[in-house]
Amino acid sequence: MKIALNNKFILLIFLLFLYGCSTPNTPIKQQDILIDFGDKNINNISKKYKSMNQNTKFAIKFFGDSHIATDDLASAFRNTLFKENSVGFGLPALPKYHLNKLLKYKINNFEMINSQFDAFNDYPLCGVIAKSSTNQANIKLMLDEKLNNKMIFEILYKSKQKGDVIEIKDTKNTSFKIQNSGNNRWQSKKFELIFPIQITALKKDVLIGSYKIYQKNGAKFADICGLNGAHMNLYQKWNNGAFFRDLNSIRYDIIVVAYGTNDSFNNNLNENIFYKNTKQLINLIKKSQPNTTILMLSPPTALKPKFKTVQKIIKKVAKEDRLLFYDIDLFMKLTGSKRNWIKQGLSKKDVHLTQKGYIQIGKEIARELKKIMTR
Repeated sequence: MKIALNNKFILLIFLLFLYGCSTPNTPIKQQDILIDFGDKNINNISKKYKSMNQNTKFAIKFFGDSHIATDDLASAFRNTLFKENSVGFGLPALPKYHLNKLLKYKINNFEMINSQFDAFNDYPLCGVIAKSSTNQANIKLMLDEKLNNKMIFEILYKSKQKGDVIEIKDTKNTSFKIQNSGNNRWQSKKFELIFPIQITALKKDVLIGSYKIYQKNGAKFADICGLNGAHMNLYQKWNNGAFFRDLNSIRYDIIVVAYGTNDSFNNNLNENIFYKNTKQLINLIKKSQPNTTILMLSPPTALKPKFKTVQKIIKKVAKEDRLLFYDIDLFMKLTGSKRNWIKQGLSKKDVHLTQKGYIQIGKEIARELKKIMTR
């Protein structure tokens, strides 16, 4: 009798274990991975995408954390949707472990100011600044070989000094000098240049806030604004007008918001504050880019105390604001769970994926989005 009971107990434990490792008992439908909660701009974006030709501009932006910062996910995403021909937005300098697959940097005598770590009262969009340590500090920018070298180039800069503060020289030795009135405000200048180019600070303490690099006609790109360790509220460290000023010259068709992993680490996460921060970010994007479609991503599977809470709130905001929502965690479950992703070399044991995993996610998001835009 004891043996029989023990065997039943062992069987019960085994069944519970199998249940815990399986997908939820509510059947998961493939269409639940990417949900359109009623985005008001998707029809116009879809028409533009379906009629796209070589002269059609199509611009996408990613805001996010380390899942975005290596450019693996975004590059796979854009290459699945279209043939990229431009960089779009670029950080003034790349923090450690960050990549831009289309733009290479060679930097001399510039220091970096990063909104993740450094106090500064006037960060531009994305929150990274390159500051010249000396006059004649320089940055060389080189494009990936698959891009045409002739580009429109915009630079965002700031200086307290008067007179010539920056010189830009392209590969044909065409040179431009940027004069400053000493007003110490962020300003932008636009040029048509042939890459590679060199940017030289003619004075100490010149600040560079970003670049925009794109084809004059028919620019197609998906650029990234991702910082390692970023939380949903990182934007609050940037200047209040940064969304309006720094997005002004590019009208994005789609903006992807991909935060949440780092917020889920916090055992004491205040759900109301996280919800308000998420809503405020979406409102800023909507006001500054009223004709864009917004896609919110729920982060990859993470065994963190507040992961499900963060996931639930992101989906709630997407539903309330009638946005698109893609559930990366659900996709991972449908394709074998975190454990299997690790075995297949698609995921690391921590919260991050491997390069192969990010590429798979990027392609999958693009495929699902393409279905919506071509339906």
